[in-house]
Amino acid sequence: MYKAGQVATKLEGDFIMDEKQLYWVGVDVSKDDFDAAVVGPGQHPSAEVIRGLPAQTFCRDPKGVKEFVRWLRDLVPACKPLAARVVMEATGGYSIELAAMINKRCEDLFPSIANPQWTKAFRDSLGLRNKTDRLDARALAFYGLSHHPDPYEPLSPAQAELRSLSRCRGNLINDRVAHQARLQQKPASPVSRNSYKEVVAMLNKQINELEKEMLRVIRSDADLKRDYTLLVTIAGVGFVTAATVLGELGDLRRFGSSRQIGAHAGVTASHNDSGKSTPPAHMSKKGNSRLRRALYMASLSAAKYNPHMQTVYQRLKGNGKAKKVALGAVMRKLIVLMRAIIVSGRPYDRKWKTQCKNAPGNLPTPTKVA
Repeated sequence: MYKAGQVATKLEGDFIMDEKQLYWVGVDVSKDDFDAAVVGPGQHPSAEVIRGLPAQTFCRDPKGVKEFVRWLRDLVPACKPLAARVVMEATGGYSIELAAMINKRCEDLFPSIANPQWTKAFRDSLGLRNKTDRLDARALAFYGLSHHPDPYEPLSPAQAELRSLSRCRGNLINDRVAHQARLQQKPASPVSRNSYKEVVAMLNKQINELEKEMLRVIRSDADLKRDYTLLVTIAGVGFVTAATVLGELGDLRRFGSSRQIGAHAGVTASHNDSGKSTPPAHMSKKGNSRLRRALYMASLSAAKYNPHMQTVYQRLKGNGKAKKVALGAVMRKLIVLMRAIIVSGRPYDRKWKTQCKNAPGNLPTPTKVA
């Protein structure tokens, strides 16, 4: 990970370039190709400058990426490492695959994958009246120049497989709930009822198979197995929650603080104290919805059986907070605790005194984990 104001390079492991000297490349990704535009240091996003930025279209394949890197080297001053960074919007598998191809072709570019909500807000602030792929690429280039987004950190193959399995399971769970709701409405046709029952039975079988495969992936990877074993020592965190967290977040050690991981999950408080209207704070929900759903289910259990989370829940309820508000606080405490457990490498201890500061160094001596 690079520090603020610097760019990490693999050249002797040093930080050797100021971000103010960087060129930024905005990339608009689609299924078959991608548009790229380059902005230099010190440029300002006026309408004339935006229209004049150099831009080009390339195929979204290894050959197209090779042509893209060659084109970029002709535009950026010759130096080693290449004084440029790439930023693109999150477009599912398309952007992740393109980022991997760019990393493989040129290790100096450190592609970033930005939240589409943030890039859209930035684009709207530019006052652009039209919307084209090249114009979006140019706007993304200025987004990179002004915001310096962090490089994308790809999941390991095992983590990516676990995420895919976990998300597939979640989709099938939603389908099963929908069909069970239709059954509860007692369709008049016996054929319809039998069809719904068969679909539910098939979904149950597929969900069980996915859960077995998720467990196999966890057991087959040493890092996943170690982190999973630590997470399930937390009272209230079971197989599904631990697998979802590891699949969605990867290595929890990459988050530098509890605030970062809470913001990524969207469980931090959002305040609105502007003017005389001051509504109560609420959960921001600007984060990973799948992760938040898993944390909510875990919080229901933790509020009953985890002594530390139960204390938090009961205190907030006693102060007049609504049930959902108290559960939201438990959700945040849970994800922060998960990160602390992983960073420390020590399993959860029910007897740990809550008066201790929540820091990895203050966690109890670990016991043997099976």
